Amino acid sequence: MGASKLAQRLWKCNDAPTDDERTQLQSEILNLKAEFHTTSTPFTLTLPTHIHGDTPSKKIRKLHQTILQHLGLLSCIRTIPAEIWQNVFSFALANTENQHPDNPYDRTLRTLCHVCALWSATARGQQSLWAKLPTFEFGHLAHRPGSLKHPGRTLGRLEQYLANSGTRPFTFGFVFHHDRRLLAAYLSFPHTVLKRLVQESHRWERALLYLARYSVGGRWPADLARIKGRLPVLSRLDLTVAARDDAQWSAISSLFFDAPKLRHVVFNSPRYLPRGVGRGSFNLALPWGQLETFEGVCHQNLSVIQLLTHCQDTLTTLKCDTRLHPGIPPPVVTLHKLTTLSITFSFPTVTTWLTGLTLPALCDLELHGDEYGDIVPLSTFLQHLLQRSQSRLLRRFGLLSQCPLLTELEIPSSYAFDPRSGVWLSLDIPFTPGTADKIIPRLKVLTLRSDARDSDWAVDPEELLRMFSWRTLSTQDSRTVGGLEQLREVRFVHSGPGYAPSRWGSQLDLLDRSPSSAFNGVGECMDPAVVEVWKEGLGKLGQVSYSASDFLNILHQREMNTFVKVIEEYDLSGHDSRILVRRGVLHLLDEIRTRPEGAIPGDKLFHFRKRAAALCDKWKPRLLREYQRSPYRWYRLTDSSAVLRYISAESVGE
Repeated sequence: MGASKLAQRLWKCNDAPTDDERTQLQSEILNLKAEFHTTSTPFTLTLPTHIHGDTPSKKIRKLHQTILQHLGLLSCIRTIPAEIWQNVFSFALANTENQHPDNPYDRTLRTLCHVCALWSATARGQQSLWAKLPTFEFGHLAHRPGSLKHPGRTLGRLEQYLANSGTRPFTFGFVFHHDRRLLAAYLSFPHTVLKRLVQESHRWERALLYLARYSVGGRWPADLARIKGRLPVLSRLDLTVAARDDAQWSAISSLFFDAPKLRHVVFNSPRYLPRGVGRGSFNLALPWGQLETFEGVCHQNLSVIQLLTHCQDTLTTLKCDTRLHPGIPPPVVTLHKLTTLSITFSFPTVTTWLTGLTLPALCDLELHGDEYGDIVPLSTFLQHLLQRSQSRLLRRFGLLSQCPLLTELEIPSSYAFDPRSGVWLSLDIPFTPGTADKIIPRLKVLTLRSDARDSDWAVDPEELLRMFSWRTLSTQDSRTVGGLEQLREVRFVHSGPGYAPSRWGSQLDLLDRSPSSAFNGVGECMDPAVVEVWKEGLGKLGQVSYSASDFLNILHQREMNTFVKVIEEYDLSGHDSRILVRRGVLHLLDEIRTRPEGAIPGDKLFHFRKRAAALCDKWKPRLLREYQRSPYRWYRLTDSSAVLRYISAESVGE
């Protein structure tokens, strides 16, 4: 038993065995299998965990492994041509990102090269695999302290990529962080890497540059200035400037102006800059007339103005977070090819911008903003934009007007959702301005579903309840009025993984704390803060299990006795107490009173279960009268879901 000299030779290389070697290997495998049969065990590719009731001996396991190794030498994988392997590698790495500080592409490629000599040689012979250079990151030592310990290794890796890629255009990333200065010993290292990249700037195809002035000795990387006029194949630029002033910015602001093939740009300018004459502006000179896509955060610069002015016939995608001064007048333009528009504004002049745009090819629209106008809802300006543009999006926008028989509608919440959009569903406001058409007249169930991206979204409770009352009370004399039917239910649902976003919980709390008059209540609504304290305390009192120490902690039991006494002495007169039901206080009391004897610490002494039952019996008649006065029911089903329901007077059981 053991490996022959032939097997040992083939294991050290990746050559396919010759015909003579194949015959010899097959003979050796037959001998090994015959030896394996002497153990009274039939050979299978998978060794069983038990043989005759016992685990396989060490001899059986070693013999089985040797047979498998010899069979592997006859595998057809050794006969696969190098060209096939190169195609496999290209396919495996096709969607792996290289312009990222973690360098997943570089780690995967090096792993493939370390498998065996054949794979390493095959990968080195495929130039396209090496045309995606790593992202070289400097100044961020907090999480990667070892990244600068071996500058020679990093430079060697850079030279390996440049050599193996031949003369092909390549992509790369270069990051100067602004959060930490480089150590003096490594200050020249990033300049060495940048100089080498600049020498190959005629091969740049996609460039990621993150520049921070303070991380390189208080100055901009002057080495970058040499790329001007030497970017013949650059098609995509991702440029981020992290700085606190604009000194020397003009030295690198026009480096990409004469890139003949530049079509796609991501530009992120500094967020905060000092004010003053001639300061606080990071304007970038680009070949605007040829750009097709533009993305980024554009603070204190005129990039959006330049785009709208010069890219009317080329721009297809515009996604940016702009912080232009409200005094800058937007141009009135028609962007003939723009299909995707996503803009975030932080000032109320968003409506002025919408008024000046005509987008006949628009298919995807997102508007985000911190402030909207208080006079006219944003939805009105969107309608005018789409009707003026006559784009395909108009058909989607007006879809609901084409669904007069629709009875159930679901709307996902989003940070782009207009807080006043509930007004669209009101009976007294037409869907299309200037017409008498009413939107979805037979709607019975409306569902608002939380969104994973939810941050600032909220439905105005007054608008929602106003819409709900119009859809119910205005038609209560008959089931339909002019083809309009009563809206029966509004559902709030969280469907994402894990807990609901905090803003979604705040949305439900807004409705919880709506004025009593909104639900046809009598008297002032109870203080929501008091109700929350009760809910938390009763939840602890009625928890499912207790530890042994809880039954011995008489001090805590006395505190709970005092807490229940405060609830018992609270006067509900003159208050709308239905919030006790909406927040689950009555449900918690019902759970406490139905707990088995001895399940609650201190119950024998303070009679918590009997007192909870007494509170339920005391409050229920009052709550029933309050609910009978109003046709609305607001239920909190869970912490992240609720339902607003209309109950007509003739409903059975009410």
